[in-house]
Amino acid sequence: MWFLALFFLFVTLLTGLAAWSVYRLLRPRVRHAGPLVLVIWLAGLFLLFPIPIHGGFTLTGELYWDALEEWLEQRAERRQAEAKLRRETQLRDAVRFGDAGRFRILDGQSPWFRVSNEFGMTAHLHRASGLVFTDPFPWQPDGVVTWEEADAACREIAPAATWALPTQAELYLFWRDDGRAVSPWGQGQFVSVAHDMDLGLSMTVRHAGPGPHLLRCVTRDPAAGGAAVSRDDIPLEEWNRFQLDPERYR
Repeated sequence: MWFLALFFLFVTLLTGLAAWSVYRLLRPRVRHAGPLVLVIWLAGLFLLFPIPIHGGFTLTGELYWDALEEWLEQRAERRQAEAKLRRETQLRDAVRFGDAGRFRILDGQSPWFRVSNEFGMTAHLHRASGLVFTDPFPWQPDGVVTWEEADAACREIAPAATWALPTQAELYLFWRDDGRAVSPWGQGQFVSVAHDMDLGLSMTVRHAGPGPHLLRCVTRDPAAGGAAVSRDDIPLEEWNRFQLDPERYR
């Protein structure tokens, strides 16, 4: 303890001399320079007060700095969690697919059924998830292909705001359960979207194959049940198999 007392006495004398020098410089120019310098000096002594800890000591100012850093880190984590929640809310099926239409089963067997909606459009229902995929169809992107532009093109399909651009997680289900057998991709350039909830980013994913620009869209049949799928639901090994399979767009 005597070492801490000597240390604080040394700090008091050193900072006191510095404060006195500053006061003498400010006295002719600043009104109430004495009280101002005194308050700053006392605050500095408080922050430099040594606190014994195991194996040494720390300063009061260090404790406050560590507490501030922890508070800032917790606030950043809260904001990140709130942003992720807002992102997930925006991508929920109820928001993303709007007033999803109803489909009538024409033929097929689980997991794939060929269905049609009230507009006479045929598509393919993935029974386990309740997702409905269109066949690929031609579209003309304006300049550089982006997922937003492709999603807007999907939303023009009747009924409006019902269809959306498939996510990579949804296309994983299409690939895993051999949707290509009922609806081949064909020869063309395809686009989808990957959502990273942790980073709050949506990235355009392109398959630049030979041929024209083709688009496949997706919606949900509320009557089919099933749950939304995200990247977090897919085991890493399966996800890597999907991403590395050169035949996934065939």
